[in-house]
Amino acid sequence: MKIKTGWFTVVIILILCVSLVFSLVSNSSSLEEKLCNELSKDGLICTEVVFVDNNNDLVFFKDENNLRYALVNDNLSVVNVGVGILDLNELNPNDPLIWKASNTLLWGFAKEEIQSILITGDNDIQPNKIRYDGVWLWYHSYEGEVKLPVLLNAYDKDGTLIYGKE
Repeated sequence: MKIKTGWFTVVIILILCVSLVFSLVSNSSSLEEKLCNELSKDGLICTEVVFVDNNNDLVFFKDENNLRYALVNDNLSVVNVGVGILDLNELNPNDPLIWKASNTLLWGFAKEEIQSILITGDNDIQPNKIRYDGVWLWYHSYEGEVKLPVLLNAYDKDGTLIYGKE
């Protein structure tokens, strides 16, 4: 019985691709479980990992009511530094954004109309942002502590200032 090598190669490649995808999917859930377990060792409640920023060794996660963050070590296994809390309910209809400074992190929520945020100072910084629950979650991690006061400017899609002072 002769097997055509073309079909045989395609079948082997498909099996390898399916195995790789399965491996990646199963590792992502185990990473979430691992992070939540590490956070719970410090007495924190972790119901879901929302986002992991490997560049800043930062994890955003949900507890029962709020979004929280934790700074973790390089291999994302042990919590190194304290935790901050940000409540989406603090974002009221009259304010386009809210923000907090917590140790080494400046972070907040911004409504849909805000397309760009600029942290002004000696070096203007545009923070990272991700979509979270219908708003923007934005953040910037500092090497040392956040130096207050912090000045923020927020702009709409046309570049019009809608929060802050120029």
